[in-house]
Amino acid sequence: MKSRRSVFRHRSTRERGRKRSTTSFVSGIAVGLVLFSLVSLSGLFRVAHEEAAWTEKQRSSHALSDSRDDRGVDVGGGIDEEVGRESPRPFTIVILAMNRPWALKRLLESINQAYYGNERVNLDIFVDMLKNQTHDSESVRIADSFVWNRGSKRVILRTRNMGLVLSWLTCWNATSDQDRAVILEDDLEVSKLYYRFLKEANEKYNDLEDLAAYSLQRATLIPLNDGNKHIQHGSNPAYLYRLVGTWGFSPKAKKWTEFQNWFFPRFDNKDFKPFVEGLSINKWYNGREWSHWFLKFCDEERLFNLYGNMPNKTTLSANWREPGEHYGSGPAKGKEFEIFAERPDYDFQFPGADHLIRIDWNGRLHPDFHSVLYRENVDEMNKLIEYGKRGEFLMLSLYNEYFVIWLRNFLCNVELLKIRPKQIALVTNDKKAHEQMQTVEGVHSIYLKFPGGEASRGNTFSTPGYIELMLNRARLVLELLRHGVTTLLVDLDQTWLEDPMPWVKQLADRNDVDVVGTITTQNELAGNFLYFLPTTGAVNMYKEVVRHFEKAFKDKNIGDGGLGNRKVSLPNDQTLITSIALRNKECELELLDRFQFCDGRWYKGAYSNDTVSLRPVMINNNFVEGNQEKIHRAVGFGHMFYNNETNTCNPPERLRAYYQGKSIYYSWQDVLDRKRGADVLKL
Repeated sequence: MKSRRSVFRHRSTRERGRKRSTTSFVSGIAVGLVLFSLVSLSGLFRVAHEEAAWTEKQRSSHALSDSRDDRGVDVGGGIDEEVGRESPRPFTIVILAMNRPWALKRLLESINQAYYGNERVNLDIFVDMLKNQTHDSESVRIADSFVWNRGSKRVILRTRNMGLVLSWLTCWNATSDQDRAVILEDDLEVSKLYYRFLKEANEKYNDLEDLAAYSLQRATLIPLNDGNKHIQHGSNPAYLYRLVGTWGFSPKAKKWTEFQNWFFPRFDNKDFKPFVEGLSINKWYNGREWSHWFLKFCDEERLFNLYGNMPNKTTLSANWREPGEHYGSGPAKGKEFEIFAERPDYDFQFPGADHLIRIDWNGRLHPDFHSVLYRENVDEMNKLIEYGKRGEFLMLSLYNEYFVIWLRNFLCNVELLKIRPKQIALVTNDKKAHEQMQTVEGVHSIYLKFPGGEASRGNTFSTPGYIELMLNRARLVLELLRHGVTTLLVDLDQTWLEDPMPWVKQLADRNDVDVVGTITTQNELAGNFLYFLPTTGAVNMYKEVVRHFEKAFKDKNIGDGGLGNRKVSLPNDQTLITSIALRNKECELELLDRFQFCDGRWYKGAYSNDTVSLRPVMINNNFVEGNQEKIHRAVGFGHMFYNNETNTCNPPERLRAYYQGKSIYYSWQDVLDRKRGADVLKL
């Protein structure tokens, strides 16, 4: 079989304006001679030649040759001496053009206005040959005359009509995994911030193994139709999507090389169709689209592409939908979205690599990466995440109708002491409870559909409903951490006698800390007061907690409702966190003083021989069953701040504590004095 070859000729920046002076001479060269350098009579003109070919041997070994000769490239003339100092490996802009000179001019003007800082950026302009074996003279003139002072500029004239597929697949060959490039067809226009977006995204995410490329376009297409009309990216500033975005395509060097090696053997197989099963876009395949090949490659390798979600439905790269291979003949249809325009120092607010959402072909959150809780509550979850990111941390608690009295009591408690956290999210799957809390000023109550439905709102420890409630709480915490929300998880039946956050921050601000917690009198990590930083260590630890919890839940058949309200022996999130966090070397755990952060046995005098416990920061109302027992205990110790009859907050007349087995009493004023730093309760 005849070997397929592509021969390129490129012009250096020193050739600008010299095309006409050599046209007659070049046209006289006999067909079949090897291209070589020409020197004009004045000695000032030089033409460089370039060849990029793949032979039968190279194709059989699945390798693509890059034998481009850069000897004729002008890398110095006209380049600001400051350019390149910040960039060890230059970035390459690759432009694919043929016969739309007006569009090429618009694209060149837009890249010239972009923000590059002091970094070196090289420019390659490929002009494809027309089917009549000529080049569009106006496109060549515009490419030749364009002044680029950020790095080298090459104008590369194809020596045969390449078509879209081979134009894309042979325009850039990475020489290392650190190489960077963006490929732009000439009907695009880019934002001034496009380069900063690609640079910062690359720095943030290039180590992700399942990332294939970055895209500048605004994604709207959903290739797998299951009734979903919108891509579920929410307000996330960046996200991963199975679909490739070709309008401003910046491949990871390693994945692009792997794709090239995957592509060429299959391209020769005329029976191979690059279809991904079930995708509606398969019907668009006509043999001239390179993107179908890349989609097939990404599907086989389970890869994603990163998109930016620019505000106000703007885009970093707009397609003018000019006549050509994609949009046929006729006038240009114009831009679908306006170009994103912002100040040079705009903060893209890229989430951490652990917090990127991954979206499947159907535009929905990918089930392999996101819990069923998140997938069934996308809009509300995104609102919760956005709310959580407004402050330094988010205090999170779950409640139902059973816990409403404790929710109100806790709010009275922190209001009376003026230590209420700024960001409190109260989550419920109980519609009635949610409606009750809508009338409470300043409460951010969120209704979520739990996978177990209304049944998963249990109120008795170890019953199936309670276990399912705790499982969904664990899922919720994991999703918040994945999205970068620092989370304080609390139970609402606890009493705060002092602001606990200074104590928490003192530990959390230490290097490498992932979780701050408390320990119970049973030497377990308490599940009712945990401060999570959204670190890799915390995320990975809690992934393991949720995985074990879900497995135990499934193994016991708890979700099928067959157990009724019988108690079940099952490792809960508290038990799992204790075992997993203590053995997980990636997760750094710090513990608060157990005599200042007490469990419910404080009410029974378990701490009475330690004077520190006379002045606890926080007391949990646990180790007791039944709401009435909890209320009786809270009233008896002066920890009931909410008057259910008057629906008001009232400070108790006195508070009770134990010391050496005896009851002692102090006033609410003592608590306020202590908040101001006075020394009270001296014995």
